[in-house]
Formats: sequence, C-alpha cells, structure tokens
Amino acid sequence: EREKAAKLAEANTRRREVQAAEASVRGAAAEAAVAEREVVQELRIIVDFQGLLPNYTFKVYDPVLRRANLAGLEQKRGRFEEAETLYRRSLRISKRSLGQQHPHVAITLKHLGFVCREQGKLAPAALAYARSLEIRESALGADHPGVADVLEEFAAVRKAQGRLEAAASMVERSLKIRRQTLGSDHPFVAGLVASLAILYE
Repeated sequence: EREKAAKLAEANTRRREVQAAEASVRGAAAEAAVAEREVVQELRIIVDFQGLLPNYTFKVYDPVLRRANLAGLEQKRGRFEEAETLYRRSLRISKRSLGQQHPHVAITLKHLGFVCREQGKLAPAALAYARSLEIRESALGADHPGVADVLEEFAAVRKAQGRLEAAASMVERSLKIRRQTLGSDHPFVAGLVASLAILYE
C-alpha cells in the first residue's frame, strides 16, 4: 500500500509539473501573439497610413517581424540587455532585406535607443536615435509627429549626458510639431512646456 501511495503521489507530482509547463507555454504564446499584433500595427501605421511602400505585405513569419516581436517581449519584461541583442539582430536583417531607409529600420533604431538608454548606455542610445531621426525626417518630413516621437526620447538622452542646450533644442522642435498637430491646450503639449522649463532652470 505504501508503495502504491508513493507511486500515485509521484504520478500526481509529474502531472502537475506537466500542467504547469503547458500553462507556461500557453502564456508565452499569448504574450507573443499580443506583441506580434502590436508590432504589425505599428508597422502598418508607419507604412500603410503614410503611403510609404504601400505594396509591402507584412507576414507573420517574416524574419524582421519575428526578431522585432521577440525583442519587444524582452523589453516589456524589463530584460533590456536581451532586448538590445535582438533589436540589433533585427536591425541587421531589416537593413539587408528592406533597405537602409525603410521605416521599419527607423522603428527598430528608436527601440534600440530606448533599451540602450535604460541600461545607461548613452552613447549607443544617442547614435541609434540620431539615425532613426535622420530616416524619419527624410521619409516623413521635418514636422511630422513621428519625428517628434524620436526627438522627445533623444532629448532625454542628451539631458542625461549633461547636454542641456541640445536637449532643450530637441524639446522645442517637438513642442512646435505637437502644437501644430494637437493644439496648444493639449495635456501632452503642457507636459512638454513643463519639461522645457526644467531644462532652462
């Protein structure tokens, strides 16, 4: 009886382990699906809605999308070093398969800048943001909201580097764009005004 009870307990333990593993796999799959949808949506906003490369079809298993998907998951989990590695791989594939000036390259560079900044790697972050800014200005125009997105994050890097004049200049540019698109009374605009005031203190 004791032997049977021991075997039964062992079987129950293994069953629980299998169930836990299955639940973990399902949870990871759900996270991946959410991240994938977010990446696809971001790409479509940049490419489809703005008329850039309208004939490009996004596929679930594109190498570019797959790498960006995995990097986004690591970023959400706060695993910035792992995310940086994956973003750099995605960047290499993007440049090779889509071209140096493709909107997805700018997106990946922006995310790369963020994860580098979160690790305190300010010089690599600045390089990534500068390149992302260059691509977006060329593709979208200097006064596009997508340019303001990069300027705001780039300004945070310059502030952390102690380059307050450069940071203020970027915030001023972003503020001008946001006022044009959102209006002077928008809360986001008010936040930028406050950020600019702090830089000038």
